[in-house]
Amino acid sequence: MSIETMQFADLSNLPNVRLDIRYATKSNFMQRVVVGYEAPLCWMHRDGFEKLLRLTGILEAEGLGLVIWDAYRPKRATADMVAWAEQTGQEWLLEQGYLVRDSRHNRGGAVDLSLYDLESGQLLDMGTEWDFFGAESNTFEARGLALENRLRLRNWMLAVGFLAYDVEWWHFELPNATELPVWDVPYRLGVD
Repeated sequence: MSIETMQFADLSNLPNVRLDIRYATKSNFMQRVVVGYEAPLCWMHRDGFEKLLRLTGILEAEGLGLVIWDAYRPKRATADMVAWAEQTGQEWLLEQGYLVRDSRHNRGGAVDLSLYDLESGQLLDMGTEWDFFGAESNTFEARGLALENRLRLRNWMLAVGFLAYDVEWWHFELPNATELPVWDVPYRLGVD
């Protein structure tokens, strides 16, 4: 199946974007490659791609680019994360909404991202790492520069048509994300 059939686009085609697909590595909360991430690829529903494309133009004028950790997530990856939480006695991740059984990511309608400085290449200070599971990840649970950066990111994402999930400062979704079909096509080299 092609990503065009899924109505997806490859986010690596966005200008000034850096992909850091940690679920395809051991550098994530599970400390292993997540099922379904056989290659460090990153797709999103084409509506999200178009919104992010508009955003990259705004950000470039500010000397900023996007770093993206995740967008479309195969259903099998979500099931893997849920099973991991249950097997390791960390059901609280489900109870508090950090992990879910039916993710908007499975529909290509969500994206996890942040900002980086185009000149230095450094990520902007957001107060926590991506996928930090704690109250500090809430958009408004930061102070000083980190709060300012979170709000800048949030405001820009809202301006181009995304919705914010304030439990996680990095997570944004399309307004119709729950209406999109669920997919379980794994990330593999040769799938385009």
